[in-house]
Amino acid sequence: MLLFLLMYRLDVVSLAFHEVFGLVVLGLILFHLLYNYRWLVQKSRAFFSRKMAVRQRVSYILFFLLLVDLFLIGLSGLYISKIYFYFPANRFFWKAIHYSCSAWALVLLGLHTGMHWLYIKSVFKRFLPLPKKLFLPLGYALLLALCTYACYNLLQTDFLRWLTMPALLYEQNTAEQAPSLIGEESTEAFAPFYWLPGAGKGLGKGHQKSLFPLRIYWPNIVRLWARFGSIVVLFAALEYHAEKLSRLRRRKNLYYRTL
Repeated sequence: MLLFLLMYRLDVVSLAFHEVFGLVVLGLILFHLLYNYRWLVQKSRAFFSRKMAVRQRVSYILFFLLLVDLFLIGLSGLYISKIYFYFPANRFFWKAIHYSCSAWALVLLGLHTGMHWLYIKSVFKRFLPLPKKLFLPLGYALLLALCTYACYNLLQTDFLRWLTMPALLYEQNTAEQAPSLIGEESTEAFAPFYWLPGAGKGLGKGHQKSLFPLRIYWPNIVRLWARFGSIVVLFAALEYHAEKLSRLRRRKNLYYRTL
């Protein structure tokens, strides 16, 4: 997850790092799918039967959409590569696809995470054995802070714009001229990066060809993880609480039917 989020800012790492480790992340995901191919085949067959529960069906759809989205990120990344690959293609189109799918990946990853919220919560309880009276207030306070920070990032960046980027392809040179989700944002939108040591540009605006940074500025990396990780948490929280509200409504309707 952390390595995946590191791909969202070229000026924190480098373009070469982004191209290489972006493919590494996608390769690890593909290996994970091939390693668990029996589970994937089993769920795919059950999806077309009436026995699969609605929740499992929704979880499978989210998983499939995330898989397609990651495939498009990798494919479009190859077409817009500037260092290691070259394919003659419409860069305007593929760059828009790359940015838009990168934005949707955070949404889908958040929704997928929300489907497993209770499991993640149990893991945190296992590693943080705090009393329930202390764990719940701290958890909700942290969740509220992250969701608030995520809303701030949604308004201050071009994230919402890139969600609908393919629909805006009719605009001339849109994909090249608009501020990008990945490493080409306006100075105002990402001003907090620029007063940190190294001016927030790990390798000179992310365009140098060195694979690894000459110097790593951890405050920038932590800020990067917090910025895009908070967006994932926001959609995870929305999915979990929407599902929880749906369960409460079903119980309420069932209660009134039994009266």
